[in-house]
Amino acid sequence: MGEPATRDAGAAPLDLRGLVQEMSQWRQAPVSNTSMIAISLSSALPENKRAPAMVDQMIVAMSKLAARTKARFYRATIGDFVIMVKAEEGPMIALVRDLKIDLLRLVEQSFPGSFGTIDQTRLVVCYDLLTNYRSAADRVTRFAQSSQKLEEPEGDGKLRPLTGTDIERVLAAYKKFGSERFVKAFVRHQEAVTIANDGAMKPLMSEYFISMDLLRKPLMIDVEMRGSGRLFNEFTLMLDQIMLEAFPTIAPEGKDCSLNLNVQSVFTPVF
Repeated sequence: MGEPATRDAGAAPLDLRGLVQEMSQWRQAPVSNTSMIAISLSSALPENKRAPAMVDQMIVAMSKLAARTKARFYRATIGDFVIMVKAEEGPMIALVRDLKIDLLRLVEQSFPGSFGTIDQTRLVVCYDLLTNYRSAADRVTRFAQSSQKLEEPEGDGKLRPLTGTDIERVLAAYKKFGSERFVKAFVRHQEAVTIANDGAMKPLMSEYFISMDLLRKPLMIDVEMRGSGRLFNEFTLMLDQIMLEAFPTIAPEGKDCSLNLNVQSVFTPVF
């Protein structure tokens, strides 16, 4: 993969097909210090906070950043965007931080007092392709699946919003199946690695999480998660409690690991 081409500030983002091609090219010829920054308005903002005018302003801000850093800018779905950029760790951290601040500022300008409704953990996520390519590729796959669903004609299979009953159904399934069966069916993990001095990748720890895709198939196949706002946050907090209660089943004894949790869950008695 060559150096990304410089793009004019405010230029329209490229499409999902181009993103898939670039990911494939990188896999065939890896380039160090290359990151995929995923910006998800659809996951981080309630639907009533995704005003078209504000989204357009965000697109301009992301496009300007891409032009400034000689990156490629993609629109993966209606509300999901990707910036593919090459930068060392220090500048990358600053870049992601500044982008997040700019997007939050735009939300606050359009909807004053909306800070508490934003899921900041989902708004901007950065993947170092050299150490976390699989997670980045899985994210792109989900983008493709989401776009395919939007292209399908509406009918009996039309998705409905998340409800409190759906949350209760998942909790009931956990109590019915027990920790071992629930973990085996719905908990997955990804490896975190570090780069040794000789350039070799060394396993660091395993991060465990409940797969939303796996949960949806048997328990919420007709549910649309996007735009659920606070109810979705409540859902993830409930899943955190399941993860914490099932921790002895999830984590192999003596192995370094981490759990993907909300910040609020760290302060609960179970944690």
